[in-house]
Amino acid sequence: MLELKFYIVGGYIKTEKKIFQQEMLGKDSCLRQILNWKGTKDFAEKHPIVSKPDKDDIVTIDFNYTVHVELGQPAIDILSSLKSRYGGGIRGKVCCRWLAGYSMSNFVIDLDSEDDTIQQA
Repeated sequence: MLELKFYIVGGYIKTEKKIFQQEMLGKDSCLRQILNWKGTKDFAEKHPIVSKPDKDDIVTIDFNYTVHVELGQPAIDILSSLKSRYGGGIRGKVCCRWLAGYSMSNFVIDLDSEDDTIQQA
């Protein structure tokens, strides 16, 4: 049986500080799943880099300098759910990959819209 795996392999997400805090405290947090925060062992090697809020209170989650993040479900589903929840408060471009046996596909999900839509390129 072929196993289908989904990953985030690069890119970034920018969000308002209040949204980031709300997601970190929420029970069904999409952002916590994306951040892969299940434990603290080997934290720096397995998790994206989360910046401190800048002068505009924007937090940047950077996936470029870390090991890929395995999601467990399609990235488009998780990111769509996050975008529909917060609309223009979530921005960025996320590089994703799905892998099934020897087949693989890379694509980019664009979150830079004012409404709750996302674009897959």
